[in-house]
Amino acid sequence: MPDEPFLAALTPDDDPDAVLVVHGPVDAAGAVELRDQLRSATGNGTVSRSVDLSRVTLLASAGVRVLHEAYDRSTAHRERLRLMAPQGSPAHHVLELVGLHPVERI
Repeated sequence: MPDEPFLAALTPDDDPDAVLVVHGPVDAAGAVELRDQLRSATGNGTVSRSVDLSRVTLLASAGVRVLHEAYDRSTAHRERLRLMAPQGSPAHHVLELVGLHPVERI
């Protein structure tokens, strides 16, 4: 089975409750793209946003660092970054380990 490529998209982008949906591996290369997508989707931390990580196949340390940075930016602006990952998923396991505590219901 071929590896799924990294993809992140805000859907629908004109909805204030839009969700950034992330697919595939969030490795070093994916983390760079994720950082850009998160900055855009959250207005660099000035807009609360949900991030659906249920389709993430790998969440490497570079991706964790990006999520921590985005979470901290949102918190500094009194906004919320809601990380969603179902229990048992790769992202849920990693987020629990690093203390980002994902929301399980998607």
